[in-house]
Amino acid sequence: EQLLRADVEFHQRAAAAAKEEAASHITRVAALQARVHASAQSVPSKSEMLITTMSEQIEALAAQVEKLEALLVVAKAEHDRQASEHRSVGLIAETHEKACLSLQKRLLDLE
Repeated sequence: EQLLRADVEFHQRAAAAAKEEAASHITRVAALQARVHASAQSVPSKSEMLITTMSEQIEALAAQVEKLEALLVVAKAEHDRQASEHRSVGLIAETHEKACLSLQKRLLDLE
């Protein structure tokens, strides 16, 4: 009977120690969970990071569009200048052609 009591007491102490150890583990796990949760709050979510990345890309594209629009203005001005120059050359050529025809006619008249 004494052996049985000693065995029961041993197992009760072992159970109490295991309970304390389990409670200690639960406390440590809860502390770790709190730390992980706190860390997770400070780290931006994937969607926030994606939104930031997309916003940066949109801003970069908008800057490129502005540059392209400025280049388009310059190219249009150059095109207009060249078109005006071609019209002037065309008018000069037309004037020369008329003058040549006129001179040819005079030559024929003189002969």
